[in-house]
Amino acid sequence: MLKKEIIINDISYIFDYEENSKLKDINMEFVSDSDGVALYKVVFKWEESVIPSPIQITYQIDCIDCYSLWDCLNKERHINAYWVKNRTVSRLANGMPIKQVISKQGLNRHLVAISDAKNPISISMGGNQDLNTVETEIKFFTAITSPMNEYEAYIRVDAREIIYSNAIRSARDWYNSFGYIPPYVPADAKQPVYSTWYSYRQNIFAKQLIKECKYAVKDGMKVIIVDDGWQTDNETHDYEFVGDWKPSRKKFYDMKNFVEKVHDVGMKVMLWYCVPLVGFHSKVYKRFEGKYLYNMDHLKCSVIDPRYKEVRDWLISIYTTAVKEWGLDGLKLDFIDCFYSNGKVEDGMDFVSVEDATECLLRDVNTALKEINPEILIEFRQSYIGPVVTSYGNMIRVVDCPNDQFSNKKNGMDLRLTSSTCAVHSDMIRWNLLDTPESVAVQLFSSLFLIPQISVVYEELPDVHRNVLKRFMSFWTEHKDTLINGKLTASNPELLYTSITAESENERISVLYSDSVIEATRKQNYFINLSQSVNLIIKSKRDKYFVEVFDCMGGRVSRKSRIKSDLAEIYVPMGGMAVVEEV
Repeated sequence: MLKKEIIINDISYIFDYEENSKLKDINMEFVSDSDGVALYKVVFKWEESVIPSPIQITYQIDCIDCYSLWDCLNKERHINAYWVKNRTVSRLANGMPIKQVISKQGLNRHLVAISDAKNPISISMGGNQDLNTVETEIKFFTAITSPMNEYEAYIRVDAREIIYSNAIRSARDWYNSFGYIPPYVPADAKQPVYSTWYSYRQNIFAKQLIKECKYAVKDGMKVIIVDDGWQTDNETHDYEFVGDWKPSRKKFYDMKNFVEKVHDVGMKVMLWYCVPLVGFHSKVYKRFEGKYLYNMDHLKCSVIDPRYKEVRDWLISIYTTAVKEWGLDGLKLDFIDCFYSNGKVEDGMDFVSVEDATECLLRDVNTALKEINPEILIEFRQSYIGPVVTSYGNMIRVVDCPNDQFSNKKNGMDLRLTSSTCAVHSDMIRWNLLDTPESVAVQLFSSLFLIPQISVVYEELPDVHRNVLKRFMSFWTEHKDTLINGKLTASNPELLYTSITAESENERISVLYSDSVIEATRKQNYFINLSQSVNLIIKSKRDKYFVEVFDCMGGRVSRKSRIKSDLAEIYVPMGGMAVVEEV
């Protein structure tokens, strides 16, 4: 490996690169500093057009009031030792190149963002015990890209002592200046969803789903996502038959008629497609032999290579035909993060980079679908959440986490910080039918600040569970504007958020996941208790507020009474709510 040092403003930046890389010049220059946000430009030049090998930049910041790390995907937020750094991986269909150091008080200490949100990049941070620093590594070209003879990118370093979440949002907004335009979001993208996946898996039938829609629409759900199973009679949960994309005659004899009946109920219809997967036993598999990135033997399928125009055209025709012929309102486009480089380039490709080809595919799919229906719904999923890929969708869902309220809460908040205008949806909420109503409330209210996706079989639900669900959906619908459009804050990111609050001019809504003091600051305050304690400590001005407490099903626990102290201990059962309003 070869090294080059560049010193800017007394900070040493060490560049490491391969000796035979044909790299002829490395340059890094200071561009600007605006109120604590510094901008740098890196430029790499090669002797000829090449597929670049990795280039790494290493630098140090003083480890002063540095307590935890943040990125958009990792659950690990502690500062590891520098030889086992906490690593953020970014490419078009995975994450984004943002990483942050946060203080104990939840303030930003150092946030680094890279302008290139498409090509494969990693950012790693770890503690250096010899220098008492946080060591940062930025590695460019961690996977195969298109050939180039020159490359440039901007590095944005935010050292402002501001709330950590404000720094993250500021970095996300910065990407808009590079042409990553936030998508138009139809109103229906922000409506609650009934999903078939966890409730039915692949065992779905049109007649039964019509019944579910009639229940769901009464609870405020306006969209149904018909997930995996509509296209196959096989129910092994493998993907050996995906790729033909014809409705199962046994389950959906007339897909257009099914869609019309759902519309009559008052709901929109989205259909699931696993974009890159083609099953070993599908009829179309042999057509694309030699045009697969790699096999997924455990799922009995291969990942098709978007670098072939024939492949992209085929996928686009599948989606446009379905939307036109069946009258669909949207598509759930799954597994896009499986598009990643196999390190090979073959004749017949019109792209070298998988990232470039994937962007071309998504852009052309988006354009073709919007020509049919400008209000088309397009759902993506973690981890393909970056500013490039999300320009071509309008809904982003938390990655699969069945029965896991903790991940729905944590991942959902991460998405809210980084998704710009996209509608952020929970993963499908599901629970055990033998569980208590309080536990059901925890599952539901942990996703309160997301657009809910519910996956239940209504006729199987105990009455108490139905009551909790109805209570949740009613509250979410009534307070949707504050929950989705209000000012959002979350405490203790190092603990994966111990409370989350949304505020509008007149109301404040907080969910508490651990013991803490919560303050009444608006005319109407709603405090939901998901902590281990059955008491909330509420801070307010003496005699200025009334409090009324309800349980998880909306039953009154205590009648409205005046809060007579600045710090009051109020009994609120798990899953219950304290409603605090001005006198």
